Amino acid sequence: MPSPELNDQSAASRSIQTGEVNPYWKAVIATAFLFCGTALAIVMTEFGERQSPANQFLRKHGATLAALEVGAVLVSCVLAMRLDQQQSRSVTPVGTPPESSSEEATDVGQDLRVE
Repeated sequence: MPSPELNDQSAASRSIQTGEVNPYWKAVIATAFLFCGTALAIVMTEFGERQSPANQFLRKHGATLAALEVGAVLVSCVLAMRLDQQQSRSVTPVGTPPESSSEEATDVGQDLRVE
């Protein structure tokens, strides 16, 4: 039997077919790029002119800014995963038990028995 993740009713296949994208994943990408840019800018302050306003700002507030961006990445990741989980649960009917390999394991175990 095909796995429930690969059937045509899965949230992933629905989002691919309809073109809808979880908006929180866009936020994850945006905040991650912002964090990477900030981290590179903080590193570059060591090589630039010390009296530059941007260097002074990053030397004074760079660590706080980076910490806030890490928090934004974490929050957006949790929200994105939560929404994906809700979408995938809404596709599977509530009363349907998940497929398990225990049935297959018992079949294999019966084939290996010596009579």
